[in-house]
Amino acid sequence: MADSSKKVVLSEAELAEFVKALDSCTGRVFLVTDEGDKINMKSQLCRMIGIHHVIAGGTFSGGKLECENTEDANRLFRFNLYGTTETK
Repeated sequence: MADSSKKVVLSEAELAEFVKALDSCTGRVFLVTDEGDKINMKSQLCRMIGIHHVIAGGTFSGGKLECENTEDANRLFRFNLYGTTETK
């Protein structure tokens, strides 16, 4: 991924809502592991692997994301703050 990627750090979230937020993104979104591996969260197979690493009792326990699109980074940042991707 190019250096122009937008980074977002997410705290805990409901897993189903996190998946909805990912589905609303238009560009590629990567989960960055502590080891530096990048997991493409737009791929369903990779998403299962990525979520397995950051799930605790049905809750997304947080993680570092990189987004290709600024709009996606803004959407996920808003989700992190308010628990929704919708603007009011």
